[in-house]
Amino acid sequence: MSFDRGSKATRIKDIADLAGVSIGTVDRILHSRGRFSANTAERVRRIMDELDYRPNLMAQRLSMSKTCRIGVFMPWPEQDSAYWRLALDGINQASRDLAPFGLCVELIHYDRYDAAVFMQAGRSLASRHFDGILMAPLLSDESNAIVAMVDSLVPIVFFDTDLPGAPRLSFIGQDSRAGGRLAGKLMNLLTAASGPGVEALVLMPSAENEHLRQRASGFCEVFQGSTRSVRIAVESDHDLPALHAALEAAITPATAAVYVSDASAHFSAEYLSVIASVKQRKRPSLIGYDLVPENRFCLEAGDIDFLLTQRPDEQGYDGVNRLFRKLILDENPPDHVFTPIDIVTRENVAYLPVARLEELAV
Repeated sequence: MSFDRGSKATRIKDIADLAGVSIGTVDRILHSRGRFSANTAERVRRIMDELDYRPNLMAQRLSMSKTCRIGVFMPWPEQDSAYWRLALDGINQASRDLAPFGLCVELIHYDRYDAAVFMQAGRSLASRHFDGILMAPLLSDESNAIVAMVDSLVPIVFFDTDLPGAPRLSFIGQDSRAGGRLAGKLMNLLTAASGPGVEALVLMPSAENEHLRQRASGFCEVFQGSTRSVRIAVESDHDLPALHAALEAAITPATAAVYVSDASAHFSAEYLSVIASVKQRKRPSLIGYDLVPENRFCLEAGDIDFLLTQRPDEQGYDGVNRLFRKLILDENPPDHVFTPIDIVTRENVAYLPVARLEELAV
C-alpha cells in the first residue's frame, strides 16, 4: 500500500494501514502504554519517521480535558493613562483564542505606585500555584522577592520590563535603550534649526522603573559630545499641579525640546503650549511614548510632535501564547523577544486603530 505524503496531513489511520495493525495498536505505541510486540513497535515507528509524522499535541490536550492555569501579574488597567488597558486587550484576546485548548488566565492586579500593595498582590500570586506566570515586574527589588517565592519549576515570562539576572523564561517588550536613542535622534531632527547651545529636557517619573531609566540613558547617549545639553527632571507621578510647577521652573529660553519617557506626555503637552503663549516664545518640541487616548488627542492637535509606541497589546498576547506553548508543547521561547519601535505622527495616526477603553471580559 502506498501513501501520498503531499496530499494531506498524516493520520494515525494511515500509519495503521501501512503497518498492517489496528489504530489502537498505533495509539498504544505512540503513547508507550499497553501491550505490543517489539517488532510491531519498530515497524510502526519506522513508518512514522518515513512519513515525518508529528502528533497534534494541541488536539491531544483538548481531548485530555485538563486546564492549564496562567497567572498574569500586572498594574491596574487604568494606571499610567490607561496604558495597561492596551496590554490587557492582548492578554484577553489570547485567553479567548486558547480557551478551547484548556487555557485559564487569572489576572492579579497591583498598584504600581504602592510597594506594600505590590508585595501583597505578589504574595497572592505565589500562593496560587499557577502552571505559568506572565509578569510585568515594574518594581525591581519587590519583583525579585516575588519571583523568589514562586516554585522554581514554574516558567515565568516578563513583559514590558525586564529584570537583569532574574530567573525568567523569556522577556517580551521593547529594547528600551534603543527606544531612547531613537527619541534622541528624532529630537535632533526637530531642533536642527535651533542651532547650537540649545538643551533638551527629559521628564522622568519619580517611580523606580528599570526600563524608563534605560530610555533616558539611551536618549542622553545621542547628545554625548554634542553642543546641545540634556537635563533630567524628576516629575511627580500623581500630582498634576506639581508637574506643571516643575515644568515652569525647568523650562528656560534655551529649552528647545522635551522628552517624556512614559505614557504621560499629554500632561505636559497642553501646559507647554500655555507657557510658550504666556512667555511669547516658541513651544518646545515634545516627544512621548504610547498611543493612549489622551496622547493620541494631543498628537492630532499638534501639541505632541512624535509618539513612540511599543505595541503593548502584542506583548500581552505573545506573552500568554508563548507561555502556553511552553507548558503544552515544551517549546522554549527566545531569551528575549523585542517588539518593534513604532514612530507615530500627526500624519499617520489616523491609520492606526483607536485603543478601546472598555475592559474585555475573559
